[in-house]
Amino acid sequence: MSTSAAQSYDSIEHWIDGKSTPPEGGKYFPSLNPLDDAVLTDAAAGSVEDINKAVENAHAAFATFRNTLPKERERILCKAAELLERDRDDFVNILVDEIGSPIRKAGFEVEKGIAFLRAAAGMTRQVTGKTIPSDAPGKFSMSIRSPIGVIAAITPFNVPLIKGVRLSCNPIALGNTVVMMPSEEAPILANRLAKLYSEAGLPEGVFNVVSGNGYEIGDALTTHTHVKMVTFTGSCRVGLHIRELCGKHGKRMTLELGGKSPLVVMPDAKLEAAIPSAVHSIFMYKYRKNKRPVESRFPH
Repeated sequence: MSTSAAQSYDSIEHWIDGKSTPPEGGKYFPSLNPLDDAVLTDAAAGSVEDINKAVENAHAAFATFRNTLPKERERILCKAAELLERDRDDFVNILVDEIGSPIRKAGFEVEKGIAFLRAAAGMTRQVTGKTIPSDAPGKFSMSIRSPIGVIAAITPFNVPLIKGVRLSCNPIALGNTVVMMPSEEAPILANRLAKLYSEAGLPEGVFNVVSGNGYEIGDALTTHTHVKMVTFTGSCRVGLHIRELCGKHGKRMTLELGGKSPLVVMPDAKLEAAIPSAVHSIFMYKYRKNKRPVESRFPH
């Protein structure tokens, strides 16, 4: 494994319906190396048309994927975990090159991703309904759980593999389909994850990725008629905006919003252990100070 200098990457397109798909508008934006702002590759700049295409394909795939057997989804997720373990160095290098992750932190992301995939594989058999006593003689009521449809997953730059895996494998485990919009800082990682899922045998259209500027395409994804739930990790400001849109359109949502790892130090705590732990939680790694505004990296 070499991490002394960033490697070169092929241009990144969207991943829609199980294959690389060029952007409808033909526009790309540079994915930069945080070390020196050198261009790692060019990534597809998504449009509303790209979002619509991805969601429509995910919606079409859901009609079939929702009926897959637990053992089939279990097999795919276990295979994905094996592939992530096999390609550990590849993912570590991407995390180092694309977001400036320290090697130890990148390795931690890979290990957590593997664990999430295996846990999700086990979850395919754990979701059950219940029987409910009825006041009618000789009868009972019954509830069952079923997949809800297309899930929009919006992931952050700082732990793109952990969140990319976590926000996709759990919906997939239960028979849902996913359209992911990764941070514009991590399109290479998202594309690589999509290819891993495909190699693991995930059917076409179940996992889709549209890269680009959230300011331009985020609302289109969140409010699309076929999107039944939005899961987001990111800033409080954007999270509150998504909450407003989901409330207006009656969509389910989960929001994990920005924080700085607050903790409570009890009177009997050992400060020599508590203080380094607090500092590590907040400053696991510092992002580049000269980070340019999002708008300046996208074509107009």
